[in-house]
Amino acid sequence: MLDIECPLTVWERNLRTEAGQDVSEAPFIPQLANRILFYPDIPHVYFERMHIAFGCLVLLTFLIWPPKLQKKQKESLN
Repeated sequence: MLDIECPLTVWERNLRTEAGQDVSEAPFIPQLANRILFYPDIPHVYFERMHIAFGCLVLLTFLIWPPKLQKKQKESLN
């Protein structure tokens, strides 16, 4: 969303380069999602939009149905 690359992706790319392995331009998570969904021809931008939409859905869920925290029971002093 802010066009900032994940530090883990940068680290993975650097380690793969040092190991002499092929380095893909796409980050790990979109690659994994592509493999899981069997849609290798989907552009990277769609996965970014799906990540943002999912994050907004999670945030909206917490705003509409916030988690109820249990109150600590006060112990009576004798």
